[in-house]
Amino acid sequence: MKNKFTINEELLKASIIGFVVGDALGVPVEFENRNELKENPVLTMEEYGSHYQPKGTWSDDSSMVLATMNAIVKDKSDDFIEILNTIASEFVNWAVDCEYTPFGIVFDIGGTTSIAISNFKRTKDALKCGLDQEFQNGNGSLMRIIPAAFYGLVKCKDEKEFDDFIFNVSAITHSHIYSKISCLVYSKYIEFLLELKDKTKAYLKLQDWFRKYEELNKDYSDDLKKFSRILKEDISRLSEKDIESSGFVLDTLEAVLWSILTTNNYKEAVLKAINLGDDTDTIGALTGGLAGIIYGYSDIPLEWINDLQKKDYIMDLIDKFNNKINNNSFDLDLLNDTINDLQTNPDVCTLTKYENSEENVITIQESKPDEQLTKFIKYLYDTNKMDSNYKKKDIESKKISEMNYEDILTKLTFIIRGDRFCSGNLYSYVKNGEFLELLLRLRNLIMEEVFR
Repeated sequence: MKNKFTINEELLKASIIGFVVGDALGVPVEFENRNELKENPVLTMEEYGSHYQPKGTWSDDSSMVLATMNAIVKDKSDDFIEILNTIASEFVNWAVDCEYTPFGIVFDIGGTTSIAISNFKRTKDALKCGLDQEFQNGNGSLMRIIPAAFYGLVKCKDEKEFDDFIFNVSAITHSHIYSKISCLVYSKYIEFLLELKDKTKAYLKLQDWFRKYEELNKDYSDDLKKFSRILKEDISRLSEKDIESSGFVLDTLEAVLWSILTTNNYKEAVLKAINLGDDTDTIGALTGGLAGIIYGYSDIPLEWINDLQKKDYIMDLIDKFNNKINNNSFDLDLLNDTINDLQTNPDVCTLTKYENSEENVITIQESKPDEQLTKFIKYLYDTNKMDSNYKKKDIESKKISEMNYEDILTKLTFIIRGDRFCSGNLYSYVKNGEFLELLLRLRNLIMEEVFR
């Protein structure tokens, strides 16, 4: 699984902003029942209501997602146990010091979450603070699992490590198996959405994966029966009256997947989820996070994004989170092979010149990279590492020895994209050794991050 996924910033922005928007849409009508919302449905961003908060206010759902993101950004170890403790510490900063809130107050926090955070303050051990009774299966861990899923998909070396990581992140507050499996179902659906780019195909693969998971994990067979409407039947075929929208984690998960699978765009999905009533902010947020992945940032109504409180703060944290999780999500084998090719092969990139026969003037110079260099360039495109804003950045004035990870990707984009104009740009940078110097600097930065 390690390096299988590159979660680019645009996708992160679509999912996290999609999540926070869904949360903010649901906050004013939290606890209203379905019949009330049928009479007066949510159609756009509202204000005040249940918690008497201004328009665009987000709740504990988004606060805990932001806290998890910042914990991952701040952690220097890339050790999964240490990361759990860092996440739990940031939950304390949220619950006690009101960090990660729109206005410096915590106006909504679940009972199980609150007790678990108090337990962590006492034990300082994230693996020992979560609650594990069946009646303690609110949606408090599911609501914050998105950043952990993204991080795990990039960093975990295999499926078992990913499963264990998701279970442990849930267990910081909610340690019962229903909550853990719910977080895993949601996280695996994200994985298959990224892989297949189709919500229905991803859902079918989710069901197939859990059939195999049940065979491999006999201890969970009885617990997984609780999830049969999602994993063995087809949740999308149920009518609205069969969908509960309470804070019980399984009700929330069913409502979210049902809303996603029975709609066709971001707005429709999130409003359908919220107008189910009851736990509107969490169900709206979790639906919005998936809908952002499926439909993209541009499908989220701009007026809703602009209504968000502390939007710039959220965007800045998304940028930092992106830099953190993608810093060493590079295919090091491919990078090393390309460096070796540049060091040993004189024909790694050649130049084909086309002359104007009448004026005997060279009009086109086409760089011809060899197979290895072509493979490396294709990887940059396929994994969205090319910098779409490279023209707006002053990268020429920087020394390579002073460049950071993002600077190098910008310069590589400048070199590769510049060759579109048949100027021999790529050939020139390979010939003078600067392309190799950039890749050596890139490798050093990645290795520093890995072993930091």
